[in-house]
Amino acid sequence: MVAFGFKTAALATLLAHATAFLNARETDTQYVLENDRLHVAVGKSSGQMVEVVLDGQDLLGPVKGNTGKGPYVDCSCVPSGFWTPGGSNLKRFELYKGVDGTGTAYGGVMMEDRYAETNQTIAQWWFLREGETGLHLFTRVAYYNEARPSLRGLGELRTLFRPNTPLWTHLSGSDGNWAPIPSREANANAITVQDATTYLGNTTDDAYVQQYSDYFTKYTFTEVWRDHDVHGQYADGSTSSDGNTYGAWLVHNTRETYYGGPLHADLVVDGIVYNYMVSGHYGAPTPNITHGFDRIWGPQYYHFNKGGPDTTLAELRADAAQYADPEWNAEFYDSIAEHVPHYAPSSRRTAFRATIELPDGASRPIAVLSENGRDFQLNVFDQDSLQYWADVDPATGAVEIPRVREGTYRLTVYADGIFGWFIQDDVEVSKSEEEARQFRWEPESAGREVWRIGVPDKSAGEYKHGYAPDTSKPLQPEQYRIYWAKWDFPTDFPEGVVFTIGESNEAEDFNYVHWSVFFGYANFLRPKPYYENVNNWTIRFDLGADDLRDASMGTLTVQFAGVKTANGNNKWAELPDEPYSNLPYTVALNGKDVETWLIPKIRSGSCGVRSGVICQNFDHKFEFPAGALKEGTNEFVLSLPFNATNKETALLPGTTYVQYDALSDVPGPILASVSRLWHVYHFLRGDQMVEFVRLHDKHGHFVRIADDEVSVSHPDGVKKLMLAPLAKATPFTVTDPKAKMELSKMLSSGFTLSSILRSEEAVDRIVEYLLGWLGKYSETQQPMELDLFLRYTVFDLLGEVVFSKPFGFTREGRDIGGAVATATGSNFIVVFGYYRRLSTLFLMNPLTTWLRILPTTQLLNAAMETISEHQKNIDAHSDLVAHWLKAMQQYPDRLTLRNIQAQATNFMAAGSETAATALQAFIYFMIRHPKALGRVHEEMEVAVRNGLCRTRVVTYADAQKLPYLQACIKEALRFYSPVSMPLPRVAPQGGITIGDRTFPAGTILSICPWVVHLSKEIWGPDAREFNPDRWFRTGATELEKKYFIPYGAGYASCPGHHLAKMELSKILATVVRDYEIRQVDPNQEWKCKGYMTIIARSCPVYVEKRNIDI
Repeated sequence: MVAFGFKTAALATLLAHATAFLNARETDTQYVLENDRLHVAVGKSSGQMVEVVLDGQDLLGPVKGNTGKGPYVDCSCVPSGFWTPGGSNLKRFELYKGVDGTGTAYGGVMMEDRYAETNQTIAQWWFLREGETGLHLFTRVAYYNEARPSLRGLGELRTLFRPNTPLWTHLSGSDGNWAPIPSREANANAITVQDATTYLGNTTDDAYVQQYSDYFTKYTFTEVWRDHDVHGQYADGSTSSDGNTYGAWLVHNTRETYYGGPLHADLVVDGIVYNYMVSGHYGAPTPNITHGFDRIWGPQYYHFNKGGPDTTLAELRADAAQYADPEWNAEFYDSIAEHVPHYAPSSRRTAFRATIELPDGASRPIAVLSENGRDFQLNVFDQDSLQYWADVDPATGAVEIPRVREGTYRLTVYADGIFGWFIQDDVEVSKSEEEARQFRWEPESAGREVWRIGVPDKSAGEYKHGYAPDTSKPLQPEQYRIYWAKWDFPTDFPEGVVFTIGESNEAEDFNYVHWSVFFGYANFLRPKPYYENVNNWTIRFDLGADDLRDASMGTLTVQFAGVKTANGNNKWAELPDEPYSNLPYTVALNGKDVETWLIPKIRSGSCGVRSGVICQNFDHKFEFPAGALKEGTNEFVLSLPFNATNKETALLPGTTYVQYDALSDVPGPILASVSRLWHVYHFLRGDQMVEFVRLHDKHGHFVRIADDEVSVSHPDGVKKLMLAPLAKATPFTVTDPKAKMELSKMLSSGFTLSSILRSEEAVDRIVEYLLGWLGKYSETQQPMELDLFLRYTVFDLLGEVVFSKPFGFTREGRDIGGAVATATGSNFIVVFGYYRRLSTLFLMNPLTTWLRILPTTQLLNAAMETISEHQKNIDAHSDLVAHWLKAMQQYPDRLTLRNIQAQATNFMAAGSETAATALQAFIYFMIRHPKALGRVHEEMEVAVRNGLCRTRVVTYADAQKLPYLQACIKEALRFYSPVSMPLPRVAPQGGITIGDRTFPAGTILSICPWVVHLSKEIWGPDAREFNPDRWFRTGATELEKKYFIPYGAGYASCPGHHLAKMELSKILATVVRDYEIRQVDPNQEWKCKGYMTIIARSCPVYVEKRNIDI
């Protein structure tokens, strides 16, 4: 970017200068910087800039007190209050002259002064470049005093361009907020109505009064930092020596050393052109000055420009605004870094790039880098704290922030229309990490939103007297900028605020300030306080039966744009005489209090009475049983304490108040909030997984399914709950992860892929029995209950792998002794585990085992008999029991026969149903999706022609070479996950944060595979469709790695997943190669029940042999 250049089209009348030079010199009384157009001088006696002359026009006027100066620095930072450095005999100066990296000459002056009483120093730098008409400023505050390690807060730090001349005619805060400067006469006749606020209406011919407002306050010209680029003053030519127009501007070319992020608002111009680096305005926190504090602010740029007689304010402003770019003059700043301590040159900076997956409805999204681990609104605790932000492209989610200093930051993203924030700590920014990061923002949700008031945009501007223009004046400033008492609450709301959802209008029926009392002190128009119908606001809304169905909990989210407690802007102070330092805020529902929340003083700030609608942003969720709601009309009452006031030292209204950003109401099954009966009911019905999906669709990422358990669907939940070594909460016990991993390690040798593959020949023998039955039914054309034969097959396969002896179900084609049916009953044992008395009565009672009335008895007896037989000669066997017995010999003190019995029984019970369900799901979907089946057949035929899949039972190795078959298997497992139970984990010590919700230690949080696998958020809009092609999409591998959990995930994943994959691949490859299968009733949908695992039934089919030459 060029160092200097006017916008030619807009400023055609600006004077051109052909000769460029730069001089930096010292005289007896001044340090002078000058180029061909701009002359500035710093006085040696004051340490302040006392001359600014552009093209011969004096922009400051004569020095008088603290006027006719600037830019100069002052602060509220010494024990007595304010200090203007430069006047002591301890000050020193440095004069610089050089050429920067672009070959452009520059000069500079540094003034440093020391406050002797406390040994604190402030240094101010001014730099001028050849060819530019502006000054580059840096400011340093340092405090080194071991004897007094804590000095005070840095209340304000600012530089001021403070002219004493009639030259300037207009103020410009932002593009849409400008006004004539009030005349001397208007100020002379002004009436003070509030601190820093005057009534000018008696001077009716004053241009400010005629065009802008009857009231003047410097807070009217406050701007929010987010999109702010430039502010300043304009001379319209009527008062200049040459009839030309002039501008003096402070440009936000960098914002990294300010505080408060993009939501910070501050004073910008009122006859003084400010650069507020630190202030407590609007409740902004300020840093503490402690021993070792040493910080640099800047660079900031004061720009001075000139136009012809007809050049407008907007044109001169636009000329200055072009420099509001952190990349502008980067090479120059690198060149002067040697003169400015702590400033980081480009070698220590890089661009931060990211792509953020935004929530639906996100408008004006913005990404903020700030102090790690801290709300960016409170980023004053680390003296090296920096901040950066940029708009996020709402279409792509892409964002780039240039010239970020290397370091570790918090990333915060927020957007209009979305409650809450996206927050990610420990984001490393370095030159070695320049690739774009990927983030997903999951918006907070307490359930299905029933209504909302306002727009969550961090502002109270959408309400009455907010952003609406004041049409009584031609310039029509936004109403919130005008003295608050003009908007008389008793006149606007004689019955108080009563807002009816669906009928009322935020812009008319909801005030921009919720007062505790409408104060009389500092109220020029109503000097007596008004109490009636002020502190209690009512919201009415109707609910139907559908709104309340399945609701267990409700949540009213209140997002605040600002609050003033009794602390005002003094948020850190302890004020024992002020009862409302922490402000009670009460929500009542249908006549009963829900909660009284103490709004903490740290969020306090004088906001609405200082012309603010964006101050400290925060929220609170008021939760209540859904039973408190009723069908028909409901009513919330939002209450501040009656007449909650404080003592003000200045002429300000001593009332407390809040300002709303937005409000939202969300009901959360009632029974689930008080017991586990709701979950048990749906478990016994076999529809728990369907209910979980439905409730998450309705309520969002977090759904209570029992009084002590919350189901989680947030994408981060899989990683944070399943992959982390958290305690596993089962219906029977809480398993310590270390003990679980140690047991798994001892038993794992039998589950390795190499061990499983040694069983392949035995598996083939079982599958051949299945093929024999398929052949018989193909010949007879009788309906076949294929679901039963698949279960027989899997049961026998497990018997072979675990015990070295199949049960004979597949060979006989029947459930011998009803063993399969009784094993299915083991699903219901889960219910006993939830209730200690039932568990003791049935599961832990030796009598029930002796009577063989439990469904697991046959499996347990088979395990015990096999173990007893194997112990006689362990080496004669190669099944899983033999592996485990050998492990017991190796770890006799840690592995017992009881462990082995339990492992064998559980493996048989769980493994048989899950694998059988997966086989049936694949076949069902192939029948229902003939195009997909056709592609499987084509793939198989190609493989056969190439010499693969030619054995009687397809080998596992060959089946793995059929990618589309494998995709169909995965898709069947995704769509009909064999496990229907939620997989519970226990929140660790210190709690756990998932998305934007933090759960305390001990909370049971569960992941249901059905919910994860059918999540549109994760798998896309076609998540509820069977589509094998999804496994070939870009990013499919990453999705599978993160969110495909048919066998669980992490340390507690299914140990038999290698066996399951082999079973599915071999059996399904062989069946689809050799047989066509169709339903007896093509209109019959597959029926299944979800207990501990999915149990599928009633799928009679016709089988027909395919003609394929193998």
